[in-house]
Amino acid sequence: MPARRAPPGRSPSAWPREGRAAASEVRILDTKSPCPDLSRVRDRLVAVGAQQASVADQKDTYFAATEGLLKIRAGRERPVAGPERVVGDLVAYRRHPGGGVRACSYVVVPLVDAAAVRNALATVLRVSAVVRKRREIWWSGGSRVHLDDVSDLGTFVEVETALTDHADPGPAHRALLLDLGLRPEDGVSGSYADLLARAS
Repeated sequence: MPARRAPPGRSPSAWPREGRAAASEVRILDTKSPCPDLSRVRDRLVAVGAQQASVADQKDTYFAATEGLLKIRAGRERPVAGPERVVGDLVAYRRHPGGGVRACSYVVVPLVDAAAVRNALATVLRVSAVVRKRREIWWSGGSRVHLDDVSDLGTFVEVETALTDHADPGPAHRALLLDLGLRPEDGVSGSYADLLARAS
């Protein structure tokens, strides 16, 4: 059965809307999988009724943190419906170690001047990595799908499904992975910053 389509440019109710701060931690299931053929996954997204929300060019600056991950994300986003906009966020998150399907929680704080905040943090925190990527953002039911082309790493598909107190999203998350031709067990561990460190 096709997944429920999200309205264009809008996130399902379990997610914070784009451009809004997450007032508390958002909890998700997350799977990041290497994918040499994003066009194949894009075709499968269309087949299951998913809808593209935007394309973004992003620069993520990671800072050394004592626990979890801390980064500034800056770039430009082009919604399918609407004008291009400059985006910037402070993102703090925790992710369960290991690959496959993993639990993650994060807090997002939108920034008026991401470059200024990045420079301020860099005076007291070590910059551990800089990741540049082009990301297509799609919605399918309660899941957000990223088609990522990451500089110096290659192409990946990231599937995120919102965790709620009312239902177990695990089966739907795994079913979407299979619909996209991805195996849950093939998800890699770590962030893109971790993968760059391993590749160097």
